[in-house]
Amino acid sequence: MVISYLKGIIMTVDQEIRKEQKEYMSRMTKKEKLFYLASYYKWYVIGIIVLIVFSIIIISDVIKGMRPTYLYAVLSNTYLMNDISDEGIEEDFIRYTGLDTDKYQLSFDMSLSF
Repeated sequence: MVISYLKGIIMTVDQEIRKEQKEYMSRMTKKEKLFYLASYYKWYVIGIIVLIVFSIIIISDVIKGMRPTYLYAVLSNTYLMNDISDEGIEEDFIRYTGLDTDKYQLSFDMSLSF
């Protein structure tokens, strides 16, 4: 009996809070409501945006990783990586072979040295 009475009081307080909040929101302009909701749900919105960006990055990496590899070359003890005078060996190879980089992967690693 006491528990049901306490539940009734809690429900009444909850309903009263909701009513006051509804009245408070009804006096606000649309711009004020937007800022109020943005400040209230700020961390949820930031979390959702981070999750969407992370998902897009993962999905694009998986799609790019599914392409077959045309060439994977490792050049040891070379200074081509530091040579920035021209476009580079990758661009030259793509131009020479006419490789479609949307269809195939191409990778040159010039950081290995002994």
